[in-house]
Amino acid sequence: MKPHILIVEDEAILYDGLCTALEKERFTVDEYTKNFDDAIKRITAKTPNIVLLDIDLDGEKDGLDLGEILNTKYKIPFIYITNLDNETTFQQGLKTNHEHYIVKTKPTLNVKEIVRTIHTVLNRTQKKITPQKGLMGAIDFKENIRNNYSNNEITRFPINFEDIIHITNKNFTTKEGKKISLQDNYACIVSKNKQTFHYSSLSNLNRVLPLNFVRVNANFIVNLEKGSFDGLINGSYLSINNTKYKIEKTYKKEVLKRITSFYLQK
Repeated sequence: MKPHILIVEDEAILYDGLCTALEKERFTVDEYTKNFDDAIKRITAKTPNIVLLDIDLDGEKDGLDLGEILNTKYKIPFIYITNLDNETTFQQGLKTNHEHYIVKTKPTLNVKEIVRTIHTVLNRTQKKITPQKGLMGAIDFKENIRNNYSNNEITRFPINFEDIIHITNKNFTTKEGKKISLQDNYACIVSKNKQTFHYSSLSNLNRVLPLNFVRVNANFIVNLEKGSFDGLINGSYLSINNTKYKIEKTYKKEVLKRITSFYLQK
């Protein structure tokens, strides 16, 4: 399969030239993408193997903002290709953990340098990246596991992302009627078959979960995948697996944006 490249560039003429050159090198290239929001939509629709990223983009958010998200949330390698050749911007770029920083040459881009850099980055990253399939859940809190379970018992096990309905930091009642109070920095993973514990805050989980997971309020992250997501209720609630979840104002914009990126609307 040919490597797929997303170019985030607000100058259409530069995109067209680079797109043509890369396709000749047997890459596939995503459609013209000129700002942060469009880039997130394209990544959601089809995850690229690598992103070529300008820093000066249309809109409020720039390439450095997108680079930070690519690094922390999506784990997609990216290369800055920019006109900005000053030390301040370069140092800001380093903080986003980019793979390379290329300054645009004039009057034309140095395509040979870009292509060789792409091959180098793909060769390095594809050797070390293994896509995550889910989370590890635990049957109890760490301290309880140490004190109450034998070395022969399975106390942690994998839960596939597709099986998760929601993740919460809210106290809950088990199917057996037992009331559980979550300890600090613990979340409860509610899947189609069981409830398990995960040692992490919702904020940390929200940064690393796949795009089909979205935080709707202070207490819940829900799964928008088909099979779990039933639909919107008056724009203020989500129905997930026949359960209503209130969308708080703080999270509403991102929730609606994520839904739109997954499901086309009139």
